[in-house]
Amino acid sequence: MKRKLTLREKILSGLLVASALLVYRYWGSEGINFGARLDTAPDERALGAPPRVRMDLLEQGATGFDPRGRNLFDYYTPPPPPRAMVYAPPPPPVHVVATPPPPPPTYAPRETVVPPPLPAFQYLGYIGPKDAKIAIFDAGKGTILKRTGEVVQEEFRLLEFRHDGVTLGYTNAKWKSQTTELKQQAARGAS
Repeated sequence: MKRKLTLREKILSGLLVASALLVYRYWGSEGINFGARLDTAPDERALGAPPRVRMDLLEQGATGFDPRGRNLFDYYTPPPPPRAMVYAPPPPPVHVVATPPPPPPTYAPRETVVPPPLPAFQYLGYIGPKDAKIAIFDAGKGTILKRTGEVVQEEFRLLEFRHDGVTLGYTNAKWKSQTTELKQQAARGAS
């Protein structure tokens, strides 16, 4: 049974036939005649004058070796020795007059900042309707009930209710602009 050609073999044979046709067309139907091409000399004006070999330079002989010259076979060529140094006098000294440093800045004495006191009670939650909430505080000795704006233990004022705690202000004028937040704690004994 005869074997079928693969696609690769078909492509390669097609390229071979095409290249043979191009060679035949380029050199003509009389065939390749290398002798006919070599006997026709090209125009010297188009190519320029042929190069001339100077035979007189071959008769000069070998040139002398310079050991200080560049050696092509060395990896590193040291630099040439330094030339004689010309002595130059040192420049005249420069006199710099030191200016005294500026006096240190004066600072006003700082006031000692006393932090506001921390509450000695815990916030347990609130009771009552949304419009009139009453906060419940645990002071350790007992329970304190206060509304918004009322004073708690003489130092703190209940300012507002939050979803998880309350905001307290201070009654003392030193800390009038400061506030403290108390988070809701679990009641003692609750489990």
